[in-house]
Amino acid sequence: MDRAIRKHSNYAIALHRGAGKSAFCICAAVYALVTGLQKFVVIIANNVRASNGLLNDIWKVFSEPDSDLARDYPSVFIPYHISQGSYRRRYLVKGVPVEIKKTANELVLPTYKDRRFLAASGSLVVTRSITGGLRGIRHGTMRPTFVMLDDLQTSETAKSPEAV
Repeated sequence: MDRAIRKHSNYAIALHRGAGKSAFCICAAVYALVTGLQKFVVIIANNVRASNGLLNDIWKVFSEPDSDLARDYPSVFIPYHISQGSYRRRYLVKGVPVEIKKTANELVLPTYKDRRFLAASGSLVVTRSITGGLRGIRHGTMRPTFVMLDDLQTSETAKSPEAV
């Protein structure tokens, strides 16, 4: 997974139901973003509920102030801790607000005015369903740099002979 994130290569993981494939996607997205290895991560799930759940789980990771990850990447996590779970509160660096943005299917990491301050500044993760308008995904002028597919098969398609 690390090689796929660093070298823009393919990676596939096949595990039985309940083994934590979505957790792998969440961890990979957080790792790719906080390290600055990827600036624009897209996770595609099989439906809107699953894609929204993935984004909420990623939001929870960033909102946990006492984790080892938060201690390793304080510039990413401190703004979330200061905002106390509200992306509307502002964290200030030298009097300049650090922007955090969260919508139903998008989370933008803390954006510092001086981007040299943090490799992850302004990086984002977008979640979509497989039927949720995948063409032309962009954020301003940015296009996705890394895409993950999470559990696209449903119980119905798993049983269907046409799906094979």
